[in-house]
Amino acid sequence: MGRNKSDRPNLSRLGSRRLEAQRDTGAPPDPSETAILAAHAQKFDDILNAVQSIKSTLEPKVDALHIGVGYLREEHKKPKDRVTTTESTVSELCPSLANATTHIKDLQKEVLHLRQRLVDQEGRSCLNNIHVVGLPEQEGGPGMDLYMEQEGLRGHIDSYYELNENTASDTGIEWGAFKMVLRGHAIKMNYGTALLLHRELWDLESELQHYERLLPTDPGQLGHWRIYGSLIDRH
Repeated sequence: MGRNKSDRPNLSRLGSRRLEAQRDTGAPPDPSETAILAAHAQKFDDILNAVQSIKSTLEPKVDALHIGVGYLREEHKKPKDRVTTTESTVSELCPSLANATTHIKDLQKEVLHLRQRLVDQEGRSCLNNIHVVGLPEQEGGPGMDLYMEQEGLRGHIDSYYELNENTASDTGIEWGAFKMVLRGHAIKMNYGTALLLHRELWDLESELQHYERLLPTDPGQLGHWRIYGSLIDRH
């Protein structure tokens, strides 16, 4: 902050030089003027000393303030670096998040599909209670009364749907064949399943395997049978 104290002009010295100049000219020095000059010189010296003291006091504080500003600048830079790093990380994660969103949507579709299938299966579990019976076309016939008693059909046959191939039906019929036993004889029967039932859900497989084992029969004994079915509740 400027020149050192030793480099500044000392007013007291200037006053002394002036007095010396007066002696050189032979003029006597003016005591009042000398005192005034000395007083002014002392005031200026006091001011300079005060300024120097203020400078000495402020310099450490200014240095500390400068250090604090540098520290704050560094601390301010850290969040900016963190924000930049976070933005970069988010940019890298965006494709992964997009893929995850796509997978979630696919999973939601699968879950919806599974729920629909569950509801469908619950509905089919009720509709799966279909009771298919075979009756000879002719009235009566060997074992007819006994058969109807065993199957619990007497008095209920009028409520059964006719499922023959030549029957016009809105239910839609798929045709196949299975065998059942009547009075020790294997009777071949056509059967139909409404399209509202899945064949794999219609629990006849175990029964068919049972009937297939009971086939030591004469095909000539097989008659012409009509097939009837009814959606009845077995629960």
